[in-house]
Amino acid sequence: MAHNYFVSIIDNDNTNLIGSKGKNLHILSKSGFNVPLSCCITTSAYECFIKKNNLQQIIYEALQDDQLTSKEKSQKINNLILNAGIPEEIRTELTNYDFFKNPNLKWAVRSSSNLEDLYNFSFAGLYDTYLNVKGLDLILDAIKRCWASLWTERAIVYREKNNLKHAQATMAVIIQEMVNAEYAGVVFTKNPRSENQDEILLEYCEGFGERLVSGKITPYSCKIDKSSLTIHHLKMPDRKKFADDDIRKLSKLA
Repeated sequence: MAHNYFVSIIDNDNTNLIGSKGKNLHILSKSGFNVPLSCCITTSAYECFIKKNNLQQIIYEALQDDQLTSKEKSQKINNLILNAGIPEEIRTELTNYDFFKNPNLKWAVRSSSNLEDLYNFSFAGLYDTYLNVKGLDLILDAIKRCWASLWTERAIVYREKNNLKHAQATMAVIIQEMVNAEYAGVVFTKNPRSENQDEILLEYCEGFGERLVSGKITPYSCKIDKSSLTIHHLKMPDRKKFADDDIRKLSKLA
């Protein structure tokens, strides 16, 4: 059976269909990095969903309505998407994968827009991710919520502020097997605070990283000199658990 809407990130070479986050995961997998089992609902599925539910014109009209605030536009579009049904052909493709029915497996359902992680724009935390999702029904619900997050108030405002066209925005959804994390974080190979080319910035937290990237917590952080791998702790746990050797390994990997 040909899968038009549901693809493997590792095996699929048409990266235009899997969003920016999916494309980066594809590159990591092809480069030999250890990436959890990853599948993707393509941007074609989102476009099919919008077309089958006749939402395109309504979304356009809401965005053009000067009487609505950005918050009201977002609420209107989100309600339309969350109350619409997922087309049967998309549901059928997911149903054919038995491991989604395994009650013991948990999944991360992650937004992957084409207008995300661009060269000049950071979209970290603008779109939604859902963790520890179990069972096909909850996966389908999380997919719709990821689609809806393309139209959050902050995403609408950010695109308009940076002159990015709403009509060009689309959304793929990544489904990854959950990995229990003692720590999670982000490594910047160029410190964005100083734009120092010779300085790495590492920000991390205990547990899953969603609270970090969404800005809900202040992460632990440190700067690392690329040449000497000297570590400068900016904020660290009261009880140090993340060893300097591990920080240096991450820096070398980055």
